[in-house]
Amino acid sequence: MTVKKNFAGYMLIELVLCTGLVWGISAYTGTACEQFIGFMSILNLIMFIFMLNRIKHEILSIASLFVVFMYLFNLGIPIARLLNWVDDTGERFLARRIYSMGNDTFIQYMIYGYLLISMLQIGVLFYFGRMKKSSTEYVDWSNANYNIQLQRCKITGMICILISIVPYFYGEIVYLKDALIFGYQNADSTFNLSGTGIGLIGNLFTVGVMLELVYLQNDRKKFDFLFFVLSAYQVFRMYITGDRSTGIALILVWILIRHKFVNPIQGKRAVLYLFLAYVGMLFIKIVEMTRTINSSSVDEAFAELMQTNMLAETVFEYGGNAWCGMMVYYSVPATGSFRCGLTYLAGIIGKPLSILGITNNVWNFADFSIFLKEPARGALINSLTSAMGGSFSGEWYFNFGWLGIIIIPFFGYGLAKFSDLCTSKKNNPVLSGFLLYVATLVIWWVRQYFTSVSWSTLVYGVIVWIIYYVVVKKTSE
Repeated sequence: MTVKKNFAGYMLIELVLCTGLVWGISAYTGTACEQFIGFMSILNLIMFIFMLNRIKHEILSIASLFVVFMYLFNLGIPIARLLNWVDDTGERFLARRIYSMGNDTFIQYMIYGYLLISMLQIGVLFYFGRMKKSSTEYVDWSNANYNIQLQRCKITGMICILISIVPYFYGEIVYLKDALIFGYQNADSTFNLSGTGIGLIGNLFTVGVMLELVYLQNDRKKFDFLFFVLSAYQVFRMYITGDRSTGIALILVWILIRHKFVNPIQGKRAVLYLFLAYVGMLFIKIVEMTRTINSSSVDEAFAELMQTNMLAETVFEYGGNAWCGMMVYYSVPATGSFRCGLTYLAGIIGKPLSILGITNNVWNFADFSIFLKEPARGALINSLTSAMGGSFSGEWYFNFGWLGIIIIPFFGYGLAKFSDLCTSKKNNPVLSGFLLYVATLVIWWVRQYFTSVSWSTLVYGVIVWIIYYVVVKKTSE
């Protein structure tokens, strides 16, 4: 009864906040309007974290990370404006990218993003509030059946690694070399989440690593050693190539595995991890400052860091991704039609049709960047599409428009269920390892496309299923 009362109270507060935003926005203009949205965004995020604590659910989860990144990538600019974190360089960026589509378009899209995240939170908390037991419940390591499953997880992971190790490191070496010679912007990465060929085979290495980390859940020393080596390589990779998204997503999930399966982050350790997160933000800034041919030297970068507000830099930089979703908002329905969820279906069936040589149109239909580059969108949008990345909220709007605000709680419920399933110790460890790999794609789906999630999930899901059930399980029975 208490959980139901808590959730009912939260829903009421959330609806009040949403109503207050919509009604209150008319009282402000210009930067004051942005600051108001930033204030409401911070308040809403605090309420979400408070409710997670209230229903006794851990804050660190895939669903929670997704929600936090949604704030960062969609409402980062209003938050930065509220905290006076927009400098002259930021103003020039806003004028060139954001305000070029009109201040009204920007404010309307910020309102859409706020309402979308609010309803997403309701779905997430509805699922978490209904959970009767925590997924981190005690597991009896002496249980013979579970130990057998762990051994099968180890073997499955090793097979994945052996199949992919040569293509993976070949692709990595080529990518690192190209980044050093030509600069990160001109390097052709074979690590392509929606790719084929060597990139697709090589990426199975990451799946195998996830399975091995889950296998080591009851051997802390070996887990920590592998965790350190893998994280160090990802840090090195980020610095050389400028590819931050891959490394950030992987390290976050590895931390989650350690927290859920090996040693929970509690008390003083939580403070340590917050400090490490800040150090990570400093490093990411160095990457951003030194990742192009004409960039600052490392010494110059460190000197500049001493005068930099790192949190401000991070919030504003990632908040700039809102321009990607804004372009969709600007173009639909003005110059195109909503997709009614069909891009998600196209993202599942489009790649096989393309590989078989039947048609590329279905796969292209799933990618709204192709839609934005069409001449029918107009010269303004065509000129803004360079290096725009992706956007979950933009993709959601592309499919459902403002109706998506009503639909998103169902997605939030499913996201929370997926989040819980990833780290449930009731699972077969092989399933947990694979789902945790998928979780790296889901986390970065915030600023990517569904095609980045669907294709890899389908391909590696089939491969892991074949290895486990056809090879490992049958030979061990």
